[in-house]
Amino acid sequence: MAGPARGRLLWLKIHKWIGLSFGFLFVFEAVTGCILVFQHEISDVFDAPYAAVGAPVGVGVGGGVGVGVDRAVAIARAANGGGDLALVGLPASNADHAYRVLIAGQGHATRELFVDPSSGRVDRDHRRPVGAVLKFIWTLHKRLAVPLAGDLLIAVSGLVLVLSTVSGLVLWWPKPGKWGKALAIKKNATVPRLTFDLHRVLGAVLAAMCLLWGISGTYMIRPSWIVGFLPSDLRPRNEQTLRTAAVAKAEPSIPHERLSPAAIARLAGHVPGATGTYLFPPEDPGDCSWQVRLSRPDDRVRYVGSATVTVNACAGTITGINDERGDVSSRIFYWLRPLHSGEAFGTIGKIVVFLLGFGFLAIGIAGIYLWWIRRRARKTSARSRSRAGRP
Repeated sequence: MAGPARGRLLWLKIHKWIGLSFGFLFVFEAVTGCILVFQHEISDVFDAPYAAVGAPVGVGVGGGVGVGVDRAVAIARAANGGGDLALVGLPASNADHAYRVLIAGQGHATRELFVDPSSGRVDRDHRRPVGAVLKFIWTLHKRLAVPLAGDLLIAVSGLVLVLSTVSGLVLWWPKPGKWGKALAIKKNATVPRLTFDLHRVLGAVLAAMCLLWGISGTYMIRPSWIVGFLPSDLRPRNEQTLRTAAVAKAEPSIPHERLSPAAIARLAGHVPGATGTYLFPPEDPGDCSWQVRLSRPDDRVRYVGSATVTVNACAGTITGINDERGDVSSRIFYWLRPLHSGEAFGTIGKIVVFLLGFGFLAIGIAGIYLWWIRRRARKTSARSRSRAGRP
């Protein structure tokens, strides 16, 4: 019995020190995550009066209806007084169904302008205040609002959450015939005992979701950390090299800073049923590589899309297709993000993840409380022994 007892003590120490080291971060991630589950819905409700009145999704992307991409960019640049193009969000990329143009000016921060795709009206002071707050919360959730170091810490915390969940399961795992007791919360118990049962039972019930959150959270920030554990033949092949070679044919010449709606439609056509959502110009003015983000009707993550086409805008050739749903492995990893947020199952899935997030929050608070009362009890016991030993 000494061996199993020592093993259990080791797992207990691992579980405790993970909680002490990362417990508050886990609680913080749970709170911000619960808020972000419905970030788009919250922004749509409270920011509706500030939204641009635009045309339906898709106008200006293909078919030559309304204001095209090149004209929208020209309008935004003129309104801004020039500047370098940083990003173009097409009408399908945002709740306002407008062109969202980011222009990096000289001597000041990047400016965001919205252009109505039906009239060409530009809004230089467009604001979604609640959306801006939610975007900041998202930055906190993903990287603690600290680039690089915050990303790294959150990615590490995902793996630590996996280890914490495994250690908790090892400590909780019941003997044969004791499953009912292992999932029971003792009635009429003291507050510490009730807290312990709550921590233990909720942890067991939410273990699968905690593992998913840890793995998917790390994957979304540092994919190589998760994919690196897999054999090479099971890793997702997002970069469709063979497919890229097949479609890398010459298109009509696309001038470096003039991407027309027709060009966008041609690029989107390489991924069946896709709609353009974002245009990413090269950071280096001398580079010709543009990226076009594409979304499909059955994509589970709102506004983000699941494929990227890279085009040489000077030569008019496609140089790469990154399809996150290309092969079986890619599709499995693609589902990690919508499962993480609940979007995989629509509104019902979001509600479930929202409630589970509060359950995870309760686990964290209960764990911190248990550590605190036990620490206080040890101090009280030590003082009592000290008094008893005095002459």
